[in-house]
Amino acid sequence: MMKTKSGKRAAGLAFGAGVVTTAAAVVLLGAGPDHDHDHKPHDEHDAAAAMSPQEEMEAYMATIMPGEHHKHLVKSAGMWDAKTSFMMEPGAPPVEGVGTMECEMIFGGRYLECRFHMDDMMGMPFDGLSHAGYDNVRQQYVSTWMDTFGTGIMYMTGHMHENGKMEMHGKTAMPSGEKGMKIVSEWHSDDHFTDTFYDQMPDGTWVKSGQIEYTRR
Repeated sequence: MMKTKSGKRAAGLAFGAGVVTTAAAVVLLGAGPDHDHDHKPHDEHDAAAAMSPQEEMEAYMATIMPGEHHKHLVKSAGMWDAKTSFMMEPGAPPVEGVGTMECEMIFGGRYLECRFHMDDMMGMPFDGLSHAGYDNVRQQYVSTWMDTFGTGIMYMTGHMHENGKMEMHGKTAMPSGEKGMKIVSEWHSDDHFTDTFYDQMPDGTWVKSGQIEYTRR
């Protein structure tokens, strides 16, 4: 793919913005509570004031390291065969298909990147890309998803149940408006897991809309 000067400039600006954002966070932490001029609630100010600049910096640095929650993501690394089954219309039989998914941990074990592919989905090739992680600060799992059947990026957040099932919630944009979506992941063994998809109805109830069954190669 040819890169134009404007494309290089945009990429450089994006990279620079990321560096500046990270540097700003470190500077603000090092500055300590005396340089805090925002309007957060007093209890948050009090909590920050109870920590010295060095303690706050150490706490910040601790949040950037992958931990126990990230180990759940490592399980998905590898190559997978996928069997899909989705209900396209109420009352109609599910549309089934097959695909593959390749996942790997990136950025020092902080995020899981997965690339999904189907040769034929409703008569067209289909590709999707997801990034998943665990936000140590917000204490929740997070993920993004984009694919060739849309132009948006879906963001989801969730948690792990005591039974080992992971539940993620988000909203998908449709021409008719946004719709709530839920994905429940369940591991049956180290080499077999399923993702079950649910759509939220206007009355708030959840209806199963599909499932993908993964088997490790």
